[in-house]
Amino acid sequence: MSNNTNQRFDDTRMRFILIIVATLLIELTIGIQYWVVKDSVRQEVQRLAEDELERVSLEVGDMLDDVEIASRSMSWAIEQNIDRPDALNSILRALIAENRNILNCAVAFSPDYFPKRGRFFEPLATRNAVDSIVTLNAGSEAHNYFNYEWYRRALDSDSAVWSEPYLNTAGNQAMVTSYSRPIHNMAGKPVAVLVADVTLDGLSEMANRHHLYPSSYSLILSREGRLMVDQNDSSHVLKQRAGNDEMSRRMMAGERGHMMIVNTAGEKCLAFFAPIRQETGWSMAVVCKEREIYHDLRRLQFLMFLLTLLGAAGIAFIVYHSARNMRQLQRAETERLRINNELRLAGDIQQGMLPKPLSPGPSMVDVAGTLVPAREVGGDLYDYFIHDEKLYFAVGDVSGKGMPAALLMAVTRALFHSIAPQAPQPGHILETMNRSLAQMDDRNMFVTFLLGILDMSTGKLRYCNAGHNAPLLLHDDTVTMLDVVANLPLGVMPDFNYTSQEITLTAGDTLFLYTDGLTEATNISLEQWGERRMIAATQNTIAHGQPSAAELVQNMTHAVNGWVDGAEQSDDLTMLAIKHTLAAASILHEHLELPCDITTIPQLADFINAIGKHLHLDASLIMNINLAVEEAVVNVMRYAYPPNEQGGVRINAMASERQVTFIISDKGIPFDPTTWEDINTSLPAEERPVGGLGIHLVRQIMDTINYERTEGTNVLTLRKNLPIDT
Repeated sequence: MSNNTNQRFDDTRMRFILIIVATLLIELTIGIQYWVVKDSVRQEVQRLAEDELERVSLEVGDMLDDVEIASRSMSWAIEQNIDRPDALNSILRALIAENRNILNCAVAFSPDYFPKRGRFFEPLATRNAVDSIVTLNAGSEAHNYFNYEWYRRALDSDSAVWSEPYLNTAGNQAMVTSYSRPIHNMAGKPVAVLVADVTLDGLSEMANRHHLYPSSYSLILSREGRLMVDQNDSSHVLKQRAGNDEMSRRMMAGERGHMMIVNTAGEKCLAFFAPIRQETGWSMAVVCKEREIYHDLRRLQFLMFLLTLLGAAGIAFIVYHSARNMRQLQRAETERLRINNELRLAGDIQQGMLPKPLSPGPSMVDVAGTLVPAREVGGDLYDYFIHDEKLYFAVGDVSGKGMPAALLMAVTRALFHSIAPQAPQPGHILETMNRSLAQMDDRNMFVTFLLGILDMSTGKLRYCNAGHNAPLLLHDDTVTMLDVVANLPLGVMPDFNYTSQEITLTAGDTLFLYTDGLTEATNISLEQWGERRMIAATQNTIAHGQPSAAELVQNMTHAVNGWVDGAEQSDDLTMLAIKHTLAAASILHEHLELPCDITTIPQLADFINAIGKHLHLDASLIMNINLAVEEAVVNVMRYAYPPNEQGGVRINAMASERQVTFIISDKGIPFDPTTWEDINTSLPAEERPVGGLGIHLVRQIMDTINYERTEGTNVLTLRKNLPIDT
């Protein structure tokens, strides 16, 4: 009996020991998992915070760029009217009207620059409470702008600067930061400062638009450490301790990083910080409470420990023997979910790379497309964008499937966007893309690609094919295959010469581009749809009237889906429809012919003023249009014809309800002004390349610029979108 009792005791003790060991192992495993997951959560929060910092940096940078570009553009007009103080109000009105980010703008002149105006002369434009623009002279003894930082720094450095935050007592009473740039007289001496105010409330709205957690917040420090953006809850204000002081110093030094801080309530917080823009010296931080970050994780930890302790007596032995298999299964499932999630995210990114629909407004083209990958990600692409009144478009198909094809597709799209606007001929664009793709790919992958450039004004279509399917051309009631030279796909032979082709589309013509996923779509009997059925479906569509681009794509999708009838998709399916549409109805059509004589320019000004009054345009818009058209016409008068050769220039003016167009034509030597690269107007004059300032001014004022050489004639088309209420 004693031996049996001892044996049972030993067995019980062994079981007890096994249960304790199993429980400790489980608790240890949970603890390790907790710290691993905690580190993963911290990394995820860091990634989200860095994304938020990048988002705000981009938004603030875009806003500051808009203010700087608008101010630079208007400073030229101010310098041209430097001795006409009465003309400044309209220029300031135009500056603030065209940029919603600017609260006030003013020109602060040096003391007694206009003796009759007094020592202080600061014409100012501001938005009032009802969102209308008013002007006034803000300079006075009470508002001595000579002592303001934005005034002194801009004049002393003779350069554009952003100011520290301050309370603006002129115009709207608000905390602002100001962008100021010196204004020079005709002798090149700085005699005034153009200042544009941006409210700190606007910066705060951008910085705190999104919250990682309910109580997280953002703050922005100026280069001198002043708080430009902060939340109003005083419990979040940082304590003046060494750790917090260190973060401020690091932010002011322009560093990027993260650190643990403590708020006034004694709570630990994670702060992530990064500079917003180098030249401003600003830095932003996103602050999150540690307890809020790990709240769910800690709650989960507590529940797991509690359940483990409650169930240890009954399941410890089983858990001990099965834990290893369970962990392996968990890792396998986690890996599977991770891979699926990454593929899903990659598919979302790929769909996000597709071009957005063209914005509504005056246009002579209707575009619609669709891409349905056979897997989570695909190797097809379609893309389009408008540059200088030309529609650049492309459809492509990467050999292979899955992630490698998707990555090569992304590279191809990036090359198309970067190279296409720089080359006028599709063949040259494809040759450059081909060399790049052939050099980077050593796995014998290639891309079939068809690229086109449609001049929307004339209908002229230049295109080049790289081994892709021939598009369909819909003209009136007929459907034909577009004549294409096959050429080689991209990435096969680096030195291949691609042949471009050219046709002219008429209003109502439609191009339908596709990949072989359309013609090779198979039904459950493994029969392919084929070109014959595709053409028949297109003819059936136009038999019911002229479809829009979207209707054509929708009808083709419906037709091929009906043929496939639920069979599994074997290849990516991509379609792109481009319809050349009619321009908006004209409400004005005038013309003016001038000899190439600069002294006749006043006739041009009278011509444009008359058109502006006919269209009921405001004075600032008429002045801007006058500047742009005059710059283009003067350029023709000076350079279009050789010395001692007589010539002329013709200006045609047309307008619709939404747009005014000026077509400047001459029979001089061929010259495309749109090929000039944009210049950096922030550089001193002696550091800028010669030429290009005029076309830069025209680009700043007009919405689109287009050049064509047609039948021995230079044709430059300038378009300006009109306000909706005109």
